Amino acid sequence: ALATADDRRGRDRVADGGDSGSFEMNPTQSPKWMDVTTKDGTRIPAIYEISEGAMRVCYAINGAPRPTEFKSTADSGRVLAVYKKTSP
Repeated sequence: ALATADDRRGRDRVADGGDSGSFEMNPTQSPKWMDVTTKDGTRIPAIYEISEGAMRVCYAINGAPRPTEFKSTADSGRVLAVYKKTSP
């Protein structure tokens, strides 16, 4: 996936034709908030943290409330993802 961001808003473009959409980040919350909107208009609330070389995001799926911690268990309505920076 290729993501572009201008300040705290951006669009996600997927080279393989998969899902795409937009996102908005709110770093003033604790933990930091991110709202993802899919191309069909579905809003997915999430929290995120960025550290050196990685970004952790915990997404609320299927209408679950925004997560308050970076934790996902079976049937929790949350998905925890870790994105790592790669060298070109």
